[in-house]
Amino acid sequence: MRSRRFGMDLGINLSPSQYKLCSFNCTYCQYGWTVHPTTKVGGQAADLPSLADIETALGDVLREQKTRNLPVDHLSVAGNGEPLLHPQFPGAMQVILRLRDAYFSAAKIAVLTNSQMVIHPAVRQALMLADERCLKLDAGDERLLRRLNRPAAPFDFNAMLAAMRQLGDFTIQTMFVQGSIDNAADAAVSLWIDKIRFLQPKHVHVYSLDRVPADSGLGAVSRARLEAIAQTLQQQTGISAEVFA
Repeated sequence: MRSRRFGMDLGINLSPSQYKLCSFNCTYCQYGWTVHPTTKVGGQAADLPSLADIETALGDVLREQKTRNLPVDHLSVAGNGEPLLHPQFPGAMQVILRLRDAYFSAAKIAVLTNSQMVIHPAVRQALMLADERCLKLDAGDERLLRRLNRPAAPFDFNAMLAAMRQLGDFTIQTMFVQGSIDNAADAAVSLWIDKIRFLQPKHVHVYSLDRVPADSGLGAVSRARLEAIAQTLQQQTGISAEVFA
């Protein structure tokens, strides 16, 4: 499918097909509420695709795309949950990398994550196999992030930020909303810019609601406001920002 950010994008879902499995319970999520936010998959691992499942499914699709002479610009690891929760995430990345090289070597591999699991060294190492690491940061202070994203325990905001910074070359993605929770107000944006300055990503993606959120009290932020936020970030930090709306 054509993505607002990635062109002709083939999504790869490492989460269960039957339900949402995530370490966050974001109020704006298009997939609705997370029934049981968790940082440990445990017995739910049986619901996740195995490495053999991933290889078969992805290989079939890529072969078909190649046979039909259809382009693939990106392979995006995302889906209806948090991909880094997969207990074999490093192995999954190796499978994806091998199949990409075999069928569409020019395609970029992107991983979209809520950032909570990057505190684990093995996860960070596997993330470095991707061409693009897109890390979520929706607030510059822990109180607001907890209200907006509702992370599962245990959650250490400062440890997550320190781990994100170790990745070096990554993109920050931020969803701005208003209404029952507002992270687009001046004070919230100022704190967010401080954390972006600390993280030093190569790029920032700024966007707002495009689909129905879990919390019906949330509303979209105007493009004009998003543009103003992006411009302020660039002026204060020198970090490039792009608006998707």
